Parts: sequence; C-alpha cells; structure tokens
Amino acid sequence: QPISHRLDHLLSGVRAQIAIKLFGSDLAVLRSEAAKIQATLAPIPGLVDLQVERQVLIPQVQVRIDRDAAKRFGVPAGRLAEDLETALGGTRVAQVLDGVRNLDLVVRYAAPFRDDIDHLAIAPVTLDDGRAVSLGQLAEVSAGTGPNQVIHEDGQRRIAISANTAGRDIGSVVADIQTALKTVSLPQGYYIALGGQFQSQQEASRTIGWLSLISLAGMYAVLYSHFRSHRFTLQILLNIPLALVGSVVAIWLSGEPLSVATMVGFITLCGIATRNTILRISHFVHLVQHEGETFGPEMVVRGSLERLVPVAMTALCAGIGYIRPPMFGTMDVMPQLFEPLELRDLTLANRIVVSPMCQYSSTDGLANDWLFVHLGSRAVGGAGLVFTEAAAVAAEGRISPDDLGIWDDAHIGPLARIVRFVRREGSAIGTQLAHAGRKASTYPPQGQGQGRVPEEGGGWEAVAPSAVAFADNYPMPRAMTATDIAGVIEAFRSGAQRALHAGFDVVEIHAAHGYLIHEFLSPLSNHRDDDYGGAFDHRIRLLLEIVDAVRMVWPERSPLFVRLSSTDWTEGGWDLEQSVELARRLSGHGVDLI
Repeated sequence: QPISHRLDHLLSGVRAQIAIKLFGSDLAVLRSEAAKIQATLAPIPGLVDLQVERQVLIPQVQVRIDRDAAKRFGVPAGRLAEDLETALGGTRVAQVLDGVRNLDLVVRYAAPFRDDIDHLAIAPVTLDDGRAVSLGQLAEVSAGTGPNQVIHEDGQRRIAISANTAGRDIGSVVADIQTALKTVSLPQGYYIALGGQFQSQQEASRTIGWLSLISLAGMYAVLYSHFRSHRFTLQILLNIPLALVGSVVAIWLSGEPLSVATMVGFITLCGIATRNTILRISHFVHLVQHEGETFGPEMVVRGSLERLVPVAMTALCAGIGYIRPPMFGTMDVMPQLFEPLELRDLTLANRIVVSPMCQYSSTDGLANDWLFVHLGSRAVGGAGLVFTEAAAVAAEGRISPDDLGIWDDAHIGPLARIVRFVRREGSAIGTQLAHAGRKASTYPPQGQGQGRVPEEGGGWEAVAPSAVAFADNYPMPRAMTATDIAGVIEAFRSGAQRALHAGFDVVEIHAAHGYLIHEFLSPLSNHRDDDYGGAFDHRIRLLLEIVDAVRMVWPERSPLFVRLSSTDWTEGGWDLEQSVELARRLSGHGVDLI
C-alpha cells in the first residue's frame, strides 16, 4: 500500500487511485466548486474515500503594498517585497558548526515585529537618501486569514478531489465519473482534469493487448519449429482461450474487479496451461517414437494419465497456498508485508528491509554523495528499513580501501546527513558494524586488480583468529593476540557509539560471510587453543563479548541485529545446529533479530 500510494502520487500529484483536479484563479471559488463536484460524485457505486483536498484557513499578518505611496518615497515595490520576505521569513546568511550538527544562521525581524501588527506597522524602512519611514506609510498592515497551502500545477491554481475504488474495477468507476462531470457547470476560466492510477491502467491494458498478439505470433512460430505440425501447434494454442474462460469465471465468482494485476494473472495462467499441453503432447510424441505406440485413442488416454499427476501437482501448488485450513478459523494466515512491525521502541512502516550492499565508493571510509543517492532512493521507494553497507569498525577491518567506515569521529557527520534524509522520507535506517578479518585488504570488484592489495598500493596487514588464508590469492593473515581481540571488541563498542551519535535507528553486527567474527565461529578458520578457540562455547565467546560491549552503549529502546551465515556447507565447519544454539544464546544478550 505505501508503494501504491507513492505511485499514485507520481502519476497525479495526489495519493489516491483517482484524482479530479479543478483549475482556476480564485481559491474561494475553487473550494466552493470542489464541494459541488464531491456531492455530484458521492452516489457513484464503488467510489470510496471521496474527499476534497484540505485547505484550512489560518491566521495571517497581511501586508499589502501601496504602490503609489512607495513610488512617492522612491521605494520600488519589488525591492520592498524582497525586504519584507527577509524581515518576516528570514534569510540564511551563514552556517554554524555545533559539534556534529550544522545550524543555519538566519537574519530576520525580532519576534515582536513579526507577530504584532502595531509593531510591524512602525518597523523602519530605509530610503535611498538615508532617511527612514515606517512600513505603515508604504503598505497596509492588517490581520486576516488565508489558506494553509496554495497548490499550483501547470502555472495555475488547483484543488483536487481524490477517491479510491472498492468492489468495482477502476475503469467502470472512471466512466461513471466522466458521465457525472458532464452535468457540472463551471464558471468561465475554470476546468477539470482527471488523473490517477486509471491512466496507467489504460496504457498498460493497451500495451498488454499488443504484446499478447505479438506473443501469440511468436509462440506459434516457436511451437511449429519444434513440432513441425500445424495440428499440434493449434491444439496447444487452443488451451489459451479455454484458460481465459476459466479465469473470467473465477474472477466473476470471487467478486474481484478487473485490473492490470488480474490481466497479468491471466497471462500467467495462459502460460501454465500452454506449458502443460506442450508437456502432454511431447509425451505423446515420445510414446509413438520411442515406445512403439500407435497414435490413437488408447495412446492418448495412456499419455494423459501418465502426465496427470505431475501436471496436477504443479498446477495446484500455488492454489494450495491460498487455502485457509479450518483449524486456523478466522486467523489471517497471509503474509502481512505492508503491515507495521514493532522492534522495541522502533516501529517500521512495513516489513520491507533493504539489506547492506557493498558499494566500494568511499574515500578514507567517508560516506559521500553516491551513498546518499543509493540509500536515499531506497527510502523514497518506501522501504520500512534501509541499511548502509558494512561499516568497518577499524581501518584495517575494511574489505577494500574503498569501503565505508565508522572507526573515526569524522565519519559521523556525513553519515548523519544520510540518516536525516532517510528518516525524513519515512524510513528507518540502520548500519552494519563489520570487520573483514582475513578477507581484508583486497581489491574492490571494479577491475583495479584481484586478490590482496600490497602495502605499497594502499593495503595493510590482515588479521584472523589463526594464520590461515582464505584462498591462495588472499593475504596470509596474522594470528590475533589477546590484545588484538580486546581492541576489536572496543572498536565495535566505539562504532556503535558513533552510530548512535549519527542518529541510526538500528545496529547490526556482521558475524557472517567469512569475515572476522564468522572466522572465530567456524572450526575451519579458528585453530586456536585458548579461550577463543576449540570448543563451541569458546568459539562464540568473541561474538557474545562484542554484543555485550555494543549493548553497553546502544540504547535499550533501540533494536540490535546480528547477521549469521547458518552453515559453511562444508564437513567439519560451522553448521545449522550450532547456529540455532547461538541464536538462543544471543537472545539472552539483548539481540532482537538474527
């Protein structure tokens, strides 16, 4: 639903399926005529959520420039209007850096001169010759009311009447609206334009029609090239109208309206029916050519029976998923993708989450415009939660020299800029704290090279639980000491603290994909014989200590995630059973989601 609303807004400027836009010059007339249109459309069946765009009258201080007076004093009306805009609204003249925040320095009149009519009327206006006159000598200052918003489109004022549909297809409802609007008489210079989702549906319907014809022609050519028989080809294509008949009957029985989504469903069903027929006829040909059958009724019955079970199982699998078992009663068992999700004090608008995606676009770990656009566009798209790519908690913990970082306070400001935009668009935002371990100091995938980056080329020494390289072209890591391990734990704690200062809603600890924490978990890469290696409890110790350190600085109200690779898919490695047990342990350490 949020994505649908955004699409409607892009199509018509109104977040509804149907938008009746009334254009004109006078706001009062627009509101009055919009109310009449609303009353005219209200009786139309299937039209719901019918409402006029809200315009609320709010108190205003109104300043009307007396052009004759301004001319007498030699004050251009345009310049006076600009001065008033600065005096009342303010003009930014500088920026002040306060810690990690950028604050605008704005110049405008003091509050008494902005809010009190009498004070504003005596506000001085400096003339070109240096004399000063009061604003009241150049303009009429009075109290009044005005609309809270004035919307323009195509250079004209407009007000919108929005509506959605229920129980009927949008095309027939729009047809009734168009008929009803013909009875509406508007003042001269005022006119109506229809917009909304139905426009895209009409265009999509035409596109689907043409593509269907082209597809049929292509299907006929492909089928004939395979079977070399017009009869077989026509027999296969004959199932398409039969499938459509069944589709229309199903739509009619279910009471669902005809829409672009149902037409796409028709196409899918036609494809399934065609595939089943191709498989059946191919089996007939196989029986004749390889099993000595004669093409006749007995062979057709045998071939059909042999294909019945696999075809029926394939066709019914999707439908079975929509059957509500009796034991569930009235409980809604369908996935609630667009329902809110609560995690501690955070409420996500929906369950769509953008996972971390490496961008290899940072310099010295700093977030830049590329990341701003990459993450911001996902928020504009309506995702409930957007994650940054893996942010290295230490410079030597980067996968490549171009990775994002969170090991220095200088990283906070650029990240905070992205956080503010994402949250302003209605999404929550999280960051993933990571250390690459033995997979660090490697080239990014843009073609600069492969494998290890040498130290003279900007690389660094990789570390790991044991001196075991990930692959032949990866650097041989240095086995970590107890001091190294303590430093990594502190780096994750500090990274979480910086994430908090940047304004992130969620922190995720990266313990997957063969990076440092995963290397400690897996017996394949962890050959230690101290408290951080060997037995299961020892191999998970680093992750639990990192989680505890992060929870010390990460607020109780905020969710904490951990990313795991559930199995190494290799004998003797990390496996699903260990992942399940680790998940149980993490739950007791304040982790909310695996």
